[in-house]
Amino acid sequence: MSNKKKSNQSTSFFSDSVLLEGKLVNESGQIRLDSSFEGEIFADDLDIGQNAKVKGNISANNITLTGQVEGDVTTIHKIDILSDAKISGTIKTCFLTINDGALVDSEISISSPPNNSVKEMPNLKKPSSPIKENKDTNEVENKGENGGKGGE
Repeated sequence: MSNKKKSNQSTSFFSDSVLLEGKLVNESGQIRLDSSFEGEIFADDLDIGQNAKVKGNISANNITLTGQVEGDVTTIHKIDILSDAKISGTIKTCFLTINDGALVDSEISISSPPNNSVKEMPNLKKPSSPIKENKDTNEVENKGENGGKGGE
């Protein structure tokens, strides 16, 4: 998946020496977060590193989690929860991977993938932000939510 696209996608990095608070919005490209963050995150591809501690809600196309998250997480496509990760809150996604050693204290809802491209993120729940809404695909989120099977 290292295909370069003609769009101006980039990677943003926030190290563990940074404390962030508020709303983080990134409609294309990858964010690598190794810092403490409190607030809301809206991102295309989000990599929450081992040193990261996030308290708040996250909406993204894809998430790779190695750090800690306390809050509700919604992905349009997938979330990978790696072995050192800790997460509590709700998880809504289409595809989920949980590695051995990860600590998950969450209600999990797995739904069918949307019909539109997962690289578009107009259907993420968010307050008003600079991300453009696509009114043609407004009903993608949570379709088939009852299709998941209950766990324990």
